[in-house]
Amino acid sequence: MSLNLKDQINIHKQKSEWEEVISLGNQILETDPGDLSALRFMAEAYDNLGQQEDLIEVWRILVDRHHEVAAYSAPLGVALKKEGSDRARGYLEQALVSAIDRRNLDLVEEVWLELAELPNIPSSIFLENAKRLASRKERDLAAELLSLYLDTADVDPVSHLDATKMIIEFSPDRAEGIRHALIEAYQRCYSDRPDIERLIGLSSITSTEDLSEAIVLLDQFLKFGEGQFFYHHGWGAGQVTRIEPTQSRVFIDFTKKKNHVLTLEMADKSLTPIPNDDIRAILLSDPDRAMEMMDSDAVGLVKAGLVALNKKATGKEVKELLLNAPVPEKSWQKWWTAVNKKLRMDPYIEVVGTSMKTYTLREEPEGPDEEFSRRFRAIRTLRGKLDTINQYLDQQGDKASEATLQAMADDLVSKASNSKAENEIVEAFFVISALSDKVKVNEDQLTRIIAPILVDLDRSVNALEGLKSVQLQTRWFEMMEQSLKNELANAYERLMIDGPDSIRDLVAKHVHETHEEDVFSRLFKKYRHNPREQAGLFIWCAKRLLAERELAEAEGTTRPTIVDQLIGLHEVLGYQTKTSKKEDSAELRAHMSLIRQILKRGNLRVLREILTETDTSSARSLWRTIETANIIEDRIRKEVHGYIIAHFPDVVSGGGDEGEAAEGPAAPMPTRLLCLESTLRRQKERLKKLKEVEIPKNTEEIETARQHGDLKENAEYHAAKEKQGVLHALTAQLTQEIANASAIPVGDFAEDQVGYGSLVEIAQDGRPRSITILGPWESDPDRQILSYESPLGKVLWGREVGDRFLFQAGEANSEIEILSLSPLKEAPSYEVAEGINA
Repeated sequence: MSLNLKDQINIHKQKSEWEEVISLGNQILETDPGDLSALRFMAEAYDNLGQQEDLIEVWRILVDRHHEVAAYSAPLGVALKKEGSDRARGYLEQALVSAIDRRNLDLVEEVWLELAELPNIPSSIFLENAKRLASRKERDLAAELLSLYLDTADVDPVSHLDATKMIIEFSPDRAEGIRHALIEAYQRCYSDRPDIERLIGLSSITSTEDLSEAIVLLDQFLKFGEGQFFYHHGWGAGQVTRIEPTQSRVFIDFTKKKNHVLTLEMADKSLTPIPNDDIRAILLSDPDRAMEMMDSDAVGLVKAGLVALNKKATGKEVKELLLNAPVPEKSWQKWWTAVNKKLRMDPYIEVVGTSMKTYTLREEPEGPDEEFSRRFRAIRTLRGKLDTINQYLDQQGDKASEATLQAMADDLVSKASNSKAENEIVEAFFVISALSDKVKVNEDQLTRIIAPILVDLDRSVNALEGLKSVQLQTRWFEMMEQSLKNELANAYERLMIDGPDSIRDLVAKHVHETHEEDVFSRLFKKYRHNPREQAGLFIWCAKRLLAERELAEAEGTTRPTIVDQLIGLHEVLGYQTKTSKKEDSAELRAHMSLIRQILKRGNLRVLREILTETDTSSARSLWRTIETANIIEDRIRKEVHGYIIAHFPDVVSGGGDEGEAAEGPAAPMPTRLLCLESTLRRQKERLKKLKEVEIPKNTEEIETARQHGDLKENAEYHAAKEKQGVLHALTAQLTQEIANASAIPVGDFAEDQVGYGSLVEIAQDGRPRSITILGPWESDPDRQILSYESPLGKVLWGREVGDRFLFQAGEANSEIEILSLSPLKEAPSYEVAEGINA
């Protein structure tokens, strides 16, 4: 029985045959670059052989790609420190946090001391980790390590004071021994305060037994020094004008309250200190400077805003802070778009995200190479790594570091080899291939990663449908054509039904070249009589057939008939959006938007040309459809309406109608849109969210996508622009509907005849049925809640108990009898969807 490679490695490892371990480990990594156990074996082998350079590289892979921080970060950081590498700090910081979290106290002390020996390490690293250690009930050790830090490092006065106070807090027994050091720390930190000695004396910090209480009092005195800025939630920003320590009170000029007096205790509880570079402090002390910064130092203005927002905020939060103070609302969009580009290049600001960006003000400058490398290493998912490398390439372009790209490409190979998401593996393949002129690419490894997908029809199709970029879809489909050949025909129907249109276009081009156009005829005939079953596919087919009269006739239909079906489908989709779940209604609205685009092509010129092909039969059907259409745009309605009135007057007057048996309403229909009071309130909230949340968010999405370049092939940009059209159309529609709406209180529902709010019991062809009549906003056919604008709602309107009439249902007529009638006692519960998902 032959042993696998890992079993062989274990045998050589027991014999300390480390060269053989490395050889076999490399064989495993050639097949699977992300094999974790092989990397661990090789790390042990290189360590035993003393091959430091190779050992460091394997440790780096284990930490950066596989997040093996606990085991390898500390030795990696120490090794890099010995080499004088700047990268040592990052790995030692990771190791320290990991050791504290796992309470490996020996390692904590070892890594702490290694970090303390490095130059230019911010004191905040040690202070934050001391707090972390103390929070895990290791307060004495935290105090001891801080004491060692102060003895060995050159610490700035502020951090020295903070560390000394922490030592007293964590280990009160040490307080008396470091009292003199504490006083010296205060004196160095506040050397610019002429009253420092007096305040130290007033606090009794030199003599009191309770040193902690004296620290609190002295900090209060020092906190409210003249010229210091503070913020109060009610009074706004304020600046200290004077302090009276003996009276324990402070005088402050607030934005909304001048020369206000507070006790030190109350001020300490109610006020938040803000630094001089906080936008609130700048606006209070020098508003003209804030206005100048808007033009001369826009990035500085945003930084001042981030200081006010705890150094991290979303774009929306930044806007809420800076809008009109100082940036005028009319100038905001142009100003923010321009400053956004500069923010990405500023070493002190980190920008993360696409449509919903987050802005972070760094303590230390960081170049784009270091920033993206750090973010890339921290991300664990292949999707996240792909997004990060694409952002890096978009931002840096030709300036991208080859060393950074090499590390990212190696990591992508490792991640892709262990991923199960076909579309992400394929995208990684294309990203790495595109970097071949800048980085070393192992073509054999790439082939091994992609081959299992490329030879499997289902996995290939999964990958294709998951790709968002039209360019990548095209390249992958071409590879599928070469690999799958005739087998690809088995996926035509799935690809045509699932879409999107960009994939349908690829299939169309392919079957044209292979002379298999009957695929379209078969699918169109299958769904033409019930287009709502596969709305996306029908709309795509309709667009193709409307392009040429001969194409439509070849499929046994006419272009006016297809227009008729599209308008009818638009109405059906419109009703469905009001009753669908949020995740479904976005797709329905996208279909509606595409129908409107098709019908309005060439500023309605194409529609006018198609209408000239209308005969009496199609005119009659079109007239019925357009007369009952409530959702289609007025421009389209008027075009169809006007043409039929002008060219088919008999159809309009009812002449030539072949046995129209259905009856109309028994009373005039409402001219305004009727609804429940709660419905109107929710629709107004929905409109507000569209205007204040969805549309601004979409504007940011468009700008972000635009920055990716190459708009022709930019799928994200086109999707965002299409979404913009849907949002603005929905906003216009909702604004018009709300302006025309009348809310009906529950107590005013109709009683003697069918009207708004009626509960109607009918017999339809002898079968009992209970129906509630409400408005188009509340319509829910699955719950038997019908709009008065629906076909059955119209013919019921105004009728009374005992009435009998005919109702046209499809091609047949139904006999309806009203059995009973009563007003609803309470409004039914329902959900109004929001935003673009409405």
